[in-house]
Amino acid sequence: MEERSLDWNKVTGKQARGNANLDLGEVKQVGRLYIMVQKGTFVPSTHYLPKYLLKEYDGNMLWFDVSEDQLARFEKEEPPLREDYGKYRPPEGGSMQAAGAEAVIPVLEERLELDRSEVVEEAVIVKEPVVEYRIIEVPVMREELKIVRRPVTVHLGAADAAATQTAPSDDARRVRNEKEEGEEVRILLKREEVQVTKTPCVFEEVVIRKERVAERKTLSATVIKENVYVQDAGAA
Repeated sequence: MEERSLDWNKVTGKQARGNANLDLGEVKQVGRLYIMVQKGTFVPSTHYLPKYLLKEYDGNMLWFDVSEDQLARFEKEEPPLREDYGKYRPPEGGSMQAAGAEAVIPVLEERLELDRSEVVEEAVIVKEPVVEYRIIEVPVMREELKIVRRPVTVHLGAADAAATQTAPSDDARRVRNEKEEGEEVRILLKREEVQVTKTPCVFEEVVIRKERVAERKTLSATVIKENVYVQDAGAA
């Protein structure tokens, strides 16, 4: 049967029969080279029949060129592996003996199939102190002595000096007394000192959330592809 004239998407769920009206069950899956049929309910039997064995499809039933004795070699629980592909090739020779006959030979190649799975990774959030050296400039006040020398340009008499003289202050009297006694003059000066204290405070907040980010990854693998050529029988 010509495969190109058949829509394989519509054969799933159809009934299958073999030679002598052999009940093969229901079509469950269609592969590139095989058709999976399954028969039974409690303990179903599964067969992967080569597509080239399909003889006829009337829209409701698929007819295969397979006998009950041949059916056992196609019984499997899983899809065929590469070493099983020999069962799914058309038999060599066949109808090619007649002039003008054609034989369809499936050419196999391996294709890459992707299977995504989620992997859970643990992200650890660590908060640790970081030592920083900071410099702060603070204005402070202090007192200092300033000596001003003034020349005396007018000499007053004794009477005028007594009239213009004011009562000395306590500091002046103390300085005068100390000078008279020949001791040093000591004046108290004030200055501001800064004490540094450290107080913990919240200066910012960190918000953590999860986001899905799409990225592209390049995967590579070695595949096998079949090559078909005609070998000259005379060269053998």
